[in-house]
Parts: sequence; structure tokens; C-alpha cells
Amino acid sequence: MNKAQSYRQGLQGLASPQSLDRAAAAVDSPLAPLPDNPAVLACRDEAGSFLPLHSVRDPRREAEAQAQSVLADLSLEQPLFVLVVGIASGHHLASLVHRLPAGSTLVAVDGDAATLLYLDGAALRQPGIAVRLIAGADFDAVAIEYKECLRRVGRVPDAVFLHPASRRLCPGFDSWVERLRMETRTDAMDQITVASFAEEWIQNGILNLRQICSNPGIPALQKIFPGRPAFVLCAGPSLQESLPFIAALQDRVLIIAVGTALAPALRAGIRPHLTIAVDSDPKVYLQFQRALPDLPGYLVASQALFPPILDLYPDRLFTFGSGSLPEFGAWLKRRGHDCGGLNTGGTVSLSALDLAYWMGCGQVAVFGLDLAFAEDGTTHAAGSMYDRQRLSRGLIRVPGNWEAEVPTTRQFATYIQMLENYLHRMSEYAALTTSVSSGGARIRGLKVQRPAEFFAAFQAEPFAVAAELQAARDRAVLPPPEAFAAALSQVLAELDQLAILADKIEPRLGRFPASDFPALRRLEKKLQKSEVAEAFLSPVLQRLILGLEHLPKDELTMRFHQAARSAIHWIRQLLGPVSGFFTPQEDSSCSRK
Repeated sequence: MNKAQSYRQGLQGLASPQSLDRAAAAVDSPLAPLPDNPAVLACRDEAGSFLPLHSVRDPRREAEAQAQSVLADLSLEQPLFVLVVGIASGHHLASLVHRLPAGSTLVAVDGDAATLLYLDGAALRQPGIAVRLIAGADFDAVAIEYKECLRRVGRVPDAVFLHPASRRLCPGFDSWVERLRMETRTDAMDQITVASFAEEWIQNGILNLRQICSNPGIPALQKIFPGRPAFVLCAGPSLQESLPFIAALQDRVLIIAVGTALAPALRAGIRPHLTIAVDSDPKVYLQFQRALPDLPGYLVASQALFPPILDLYPDRLFTFGSGSLPEFGAWLKRRGHDCGGLNTGGTVSLSALDLAYWMGCGQVAVFGLDLAFAEDGTTHAAGSMYDRQRLSRGLIRVPGNWEAEVPTTRQFATYIQMLENYLHRMSEYAALTTSVSSGGARIRGLKVQRPAEFFAAFQAEPFAVAAELQAARDRAVLPPPEAFAAALSQVLAELDQLAILADKIEPRLGRFPASDFPALRRLEKKLQKSEVAEAFLSPVLQRLILGLEHLPKDELTMRFHQAARSAIHWIRQLLGPVSGFFTPQEDSSCSRK
């Protein structure tokens, strides 16, 4: 067995295939075992000297001390999530793995994939402990794997260990740490967002059911404009400069506007073919209120969008699912209505780009994607709901498209990171995309042109955008309303059964009597196996679940029962009136199965 086969076999299930491929391709790495001590990995300096990454005399004892320092302030009675930056020879990883409580996760990241060639995989295998090794010089690729780990674990690390020798000797170590912190903050923000707004999302999803089920999802739009040009309008300050040029070309391109850019576009004589909106916040309605009464084109709406917005486009609507309500979308799909899904991430501009790619557009130009402010503090294009708003406090500076640095907020800086990660994943499509702007923050993965340069070179023939969109709606086939009426009737019946069981359980003085324990177990089993609970109740319980792991068992049980009981009754009250909307007389502009 050669070296490549040996390390692959030893790390199978610990490192991803992508990381193993990077290790196999690693060349010119400064890492190598010490000639007289193969158990210690060393880093060669420019003079050719070997600088060890572990104690030469007793690496295992050193590793034990390091592991003890990492876990010193943590409770070992609950599963932990530990992030290690710097893999080296892995002695510290092995010590941590054998100290962590069952159910824990250890993720180790390194900027040099060659480190995987020298690891002892057997030393990192411990029953009940999940280990994930991620290594490679391309941080964007590593970040994707790290984010997947964060999603699987469902929380941010309990402890972060920066391997001291790696930090001293490995170039770029500190920049890697900062990038990982950014990814962790981004994921934490996602988790907090889900916990904070999941109740609002499922409420909106239920209230939107009539519109969702009466209109096609975005699968109807897939690749309907192959190779055609698309303009994506965002509401950054630089949009203003391009609006007159866009107005003159609107019969030659598909125009997609984010909600905040709709009013500025209309004021410039531009009628977007599609407007996309994602946010469940009621204030998003103001973006459309400024455009009333003449809303152009079609709305592409998240299932969790503020319901009155969908009502503005009763027969001009395409809906999509997103990461906010995956179980709800899956329930609809099993009932014959596949809404599809778009990528989401902080800023709706990401979803707008994803929509253009989804539709097969071959040349995409995005305008006003600044994610930064003008130097005078102007935050958005004129005519938007943030017209004349300026911001001067709490700003940071980030690299700009044309300036060394431009002002923005920490929130926008996080959105930039999300966009960059998305564009890295979608690099094949992103290569066709140009950010047209005279300002704005630099977004890696997008080429940038000034408006004058872009429009001087742009050429396209007219095509019937509106007719193609209407044809896509006409081709869409939807399940009949009575199918949803029957499905919702079943949901209500199951919620009634769950409510009866939950109401029978009566804790007294903050404790459950022994007679309630069988009923509690039955309720828990039903919730675990119930499709209705997964689709409708689990979003309501997100905020509670996020902080349960550190509660005493009795308090955990009490709080879960209270939340589950309230959720069952609340969802039952929401769904009751909605189910009455689905009658055999319901009509739609789309054909029915």
C-alpha cells in the first residue's frame, strides 16, 4: 500500500474527500516529520532548519496539558463542540478526543493539507465522538466545509483552541483564525435569526397557504431564459447612475428588482419584469406601498413573506421555499406542490442573483450591489424607502471596488462574506456576472465595471420577456384545491389528537407526578414521528431548543411540555380558518391536475 492509499484509509470518515484530495495534491509544503523523531511534525524555515510543532521530548505529555487547559472551564457532563485551529501531528487532537464527553464533536482546521499525510487516524477514533478534519490552502473551500459542520452540530463552538506552535510557525495563521471567527459569527447570526423569527415564518407560511397553493413555484421558471441577459437591480447608492441606461434597454433584458429597488426603478421609468422579496418583516410592505397602485410584472416571493405583499399580486406570483422553513416546503412537496427553493443569506440580492442563474440567464449584470455607503453617509438609492437616510455612526471600513476602503456596517460586512461564499459555490455562474458600480464594497467572485464602460459595450436583441413569463405560469400544473382541503383536514385532526394528549398532562408545583410520565413519553414519541409536528410545530419550538442543552432535566421537561402544548393550540387556531379557503370552487389562472 502506497503512502497516499495509507493515509486515505487511515482518515476515512474523519476527513472529507475534498480535504484528502487536497492532501494528495499538496506540493512544496514546509511540513515534514523530524528526521530523528517521526512522531513530531516540523516546519522548515527559509534556511532549511526544522522547527518542531510539538515537544520533541514528550509530545503526548504536552498534548495532555493542552487538552486540560482547553476543557478546564467547561462542564464534561454534556456533549461539547470544540474547534481546533492547527492540526500539526495531531497529538493535541488525540488528547482532546479521549477527554471529551460522549456525543461531542471535534472540528480541526489547517491551512496546509499536507498535515493530513502524517496523521494517525486510529488515535483520533473514539466511540461517541465525532471528528472532522478540514485542511487546504483555499479558505473559501475550507469555509464551505466548516459551515456544513456548524449546520450539522447546530451551535457555535463551546471552546476554540489555537495550537500555539502552528500559530508561531505557520504563515497566515492569524488571518485564518479571523476568517473562521467570521464564519462562526455568521453561523451564530443565522441560528439566532432562526430562533428569533421561526414563529413569525411559520405563521406567515400558514397565512400564505392560499396564495402559495394557487400559484406556481419557481420550478416553472427554471431555465426559461437560456443565455439571455439579465439585469439585477439592488438599492445601493450607485444604482442611481445606471438607471437612465437601464430604462433605454428594458425591452432587451430580463429585469429583476429587489424590493427596495422597485420604487427607484419605477421613478426612472423602468418596469421590472420580476420583483423578489424574502423578508417576513412587515416593514417590507413599505417598499411596495411606494409603488402602488401600478405594480409591474410578477412577484417572486418567499413562502414566509409578510402576507399582505402576496395579496398585491394575486395572479402574478411565483413562490419559493428557503432555508427558513424547509420542513414546511417538504410538506407542500409531498402534497404535490413543489415550490422549489432559492439560496438566501442576509441580503435579498443573493437570492436575486440565484434567481437569474436559476432561469438560465447567460449574462448577468447586477447594479447597486454596494453593501457600503457613499462617503456622505447616504445608505440607499434615491426614491427607496430609505430615501435621504444617512448613517455616520458605528461604521467600519472595508475594501472598495474603486477606493482602497469604503464605509459600511458590520452587518453589511457579514453579508459580503455570505455573498462571497455563495459566489465561490456558484463559480461557474458567477463567472458570467458583472457588478456595475461606480462605488461599493469589493465582493470577491464578481468582476466590476463602471457604468459608462459597461453600457458602451453592452449589446442585446429585444425579446418578449413578459410573454415568456406568462407562458411559464400558464404551463404550470397545480394540485386541485380539494387535495389541500383534505390534507389540511388531516393536519387539524392530528393536532386535535396531540392537543388532547398534551392537555391531559398536568404538572403541579413545577413538577410532573409519576402518573404523567407515560403520557409525557407518548407525547414525545408522537411529536418525534409526526409529519405534522415536523412541518408545523418544529419551527415554533426553535427558540426553546437553541438553549435547552444546559438546563436541568426536570426544568427541560417542564419547559418543553409547556412550549409544545402552546404550539399545538396556536398552530391549530391559525390553520382552522385557512383550511376553509380551499373549496372545489376555487379558481386560478394556472391549470390544475
